[in-house]
Amino acid sequence: MTKKHFIKIAETLKDRAIVIEHYPTGTNKERATALFTLKHTIYDLGAEFKLINPNFDYEKFVNATEIEEKEVQAWKNYKEEMLERRIKRQTV
Repeated sequence: MTKKHFIKIAETLKDRAIVIEHYPTGTNKERATALFTLKHTIYDLGAEFKLINPNFDYEKFVNATEIEEKEVQAWKNYKEEMLERRIKRQTV
């Protein structure tokens, strides 16, 4: 596989993360869980690509997908939602 292939795959995975991030009917927990799963798929693909091509830059590939930032934000959103629910229950 060439650099062009790896770039296209990273772009496609980044696009999938954006879809998950903005999916209108999913809960914050579902989005965070889906992004977690996608992140580990990206890690696995990166490891395989490194085996296929020793010049493959694993870190650059993962960073290009922006998955880590998106997953962290999704978990923050979920945590905030849970905190708001807890506060709401305590005030009722």
